[in-house]
Amino acid sequence: MRSIFSCCWTAGLLVLALAAPSWGQDPFVGRIILVNDGQVAKDIGLADADVAKLKEFIDHRLVEAQTLMNATKTAPAAEREAKLAEFLAESEKQGLELL
Repeated sequence: MRSIFSCCWTAGLLVLALAAPSWGQDPFVGRIILVNDGQVAKDIGLADADVAKLKEFIDHRLVEAQTLMNATKTAPAAEREAKLAEFLAESEKQGLELL
């Protein structure tokens, strides 16, 4: 039972991560995910070095997000949502500081 839940949970996160760029915001790193679109990066004038730093940051935060989701999967929904909102705000803050 637990492994089925874990598989479904992971699949759900993957669906969110893959669908998020079409929404314009990732649930874990926010709008910073748009740097993965080369045209967006070009339009806002990001240098290749900046794009590389942001992509590395995104990868790191997504790993941290997986850890957060695993740690809070049994927590009440309100607590999970609060921690996720805090995580997202911190991701956006840290991402902007890289620029």
